[in-house]
Amino acid sequence: MIEESQSWPYGTYQTFITKKGVCDDLSAVYDYLLLQCGVDALKYAGVNDGLGHAWSYVTIDGVGYFIDPTWGLESEETHDLTYFMITADDRRGDFGDTMIPDPYYYDFKNDNVDFSADDDRYSMLLGGDFESIDTENKILYYSIDGEEKELHYEDM
Repeated sequence: MIEESQSWPYGTYQTFITKKGVCDDLSAVYDYLLLQCGVDALKYAGVNDGLGHAWSYVTIDGVGYFIDPTWGLESEETHDLTYFMITADDRRGDFGDTMIPDPYYYDFKNDNVDFSADDDRYSMLLGGDFESIDTENKILYYSIDGEEKELHYEDM
């Protein structure tokens, strides 16, 4: 076992152990966990004006979306949905076109991924805060500007 004082403070393994990391680490952990649940997920990273950032690209029911797991972290008791299940245009609006995919799935390279994400069926979540989820009835509860809302995701 690596002693914490001897290890690099960042990385996928350290993020699992310490529950701390930067966007690249969070994306890698998020993708790994989604893969374990049968959801296709891949890191999408790059640099814009000298600032690097990493996202996750997920495919659900054959449709691709971008997710920024960093924004899902609890901050002042809210869970921001601004960058959850968004389109490529929404992502591009904040980070431009300089992002490039990281075509590695933990143990093999995959160059055959189409990173299109143009389905906006989850756009109502933009600017929302996650409140809770009812998995039995497939309802996501969220709020926007204090107004409580529901997303019935079985109907999506």
